[in-house]
Amino acid sequence: FLFLIISNKHSFSSQILDFETEEFITDILEDIKKVNNIKKDINFKINSNNEINAFVDYNNTIHINSGLIHFSQDYVALLSVLAHEVGHIDLNHISSRKKKIDNIKIYRNLSFLSVIAGSAITRSPEILQSSIISNAAISNQYIDFTKDQEIEADLYALRTLKLLNTNSNSAINLLQEIEQKLIEKGFTKEKQRISTHPHFKERVELINNYNNANQNNLNSIDFNYNHRFNFIRAKFLGYSKYNEIIESLHEPYKTYAKSIKYSRDGNLKMGLENINKLIKNKTKNGFILETKADILFSHGYTKQ
Repeated sequence: FLFLIISNKHSFSSQILDFETEEFITDILEDIKKVNNIKKDINFKINSNNEINAFVDYNNTIHINSGLIHFSQDYVALLSVLAHEVGHIDLNHISSRKKKIDNIKIYRNLSFLSVIAGSAITRSPEILQSSIISNAAISNQYIDFTKDQEIEADLYALRTLKLLNTNSNSAINLLQEIEQKLIEKGFTKEKQRISTHPHFKERVELINNYNNANQNNLNSIDFNYNHRFNFIRAKFLGYSKYNEIIESLHEPYKTYAKSIKYSRDGNLKMGLENINKLIKNKTKNGFILETKADILFSHGYTKQ
C-alpha cells in the first residue's frame, strides 16, 4: 500500500486519458466510498509513469501511475492501493501533514536563528552542532508522524478489503515488487529505516497479522472486476516496454497486449490479425473495438 514519492521530478507526469480505465477506477472508488460511508467526491488522475506508485496531492486528488497498473497482478492489488489513498483523504492526513510541516518550519527557524545569534555573541561555533542535532530530532519527529499515518492508511485499506469481502495475496506481492525495485536503485534497508514509510517487512507482517486475526479469505475476488482489470492491464502493457510481463499473461489478455505491441512496433498487419481474432471470438469487451480504432487511426487510416 504505497503513498511514496520516489522522485519529485517524476511525481507529476503526462496524464493518461482512457475512458475504460477511468470508468473502472471510478467504480472501484465508489465501492470504497460506499463501505466507508464517504459522501464527498474523490478525484483522480492517471499518470504516464513507470514507477509503481500512487499518491494524494495537496488538493486531495489521487494520482495513479501507469506502473501501478503494470505490476498489479489482479484488481485487488490496485484496490488495496486506492483504499490506502482514500484512507489518507478520509482521515485528513494531508491537512495534518501541512500543519506539522508548518510547525516544524517555525520551530526550526526560531531555534536555528537563536543558536546562530548565541554563537556569534559567544564566538562558539560548536554550538551550531546542537542546532544540527535539534533539526535532526525534528526531522525524526516528522518521520515518525508520517509513518504513523501510513500505518493508519494501511489498516484503513485492510478494513476496506474486509468490508468488501475480498482479499488477495497480490497486495503482498506488489509490496515485494516495489521493495525489490527500490533496492535495485540503492534504496537500502537503512534508508528504509529513515524513510517516511514503515519498513516493507513491517507492512507485510501487518497484512498477515490482520488477515490471520480476521480470518479473511485470501482468494476471494470478484471475477467480473478482475476480467475488466486484466483487459485494462493488458492494454497498458501493450503500450509499455515490459515484454516479459506480456508473455506471462493468460489468454485472451496476452493476445490483446500483443496486438497493441505489434502495432506500436510498426507491424500493423500482425496487430490487426491479433485484435481481429479477439473480435471474431466475440471476446466480452466492447472496448476492443475502440482499441482497434486507435490502432488504425495511429497508422493514418482515419476513414476506417
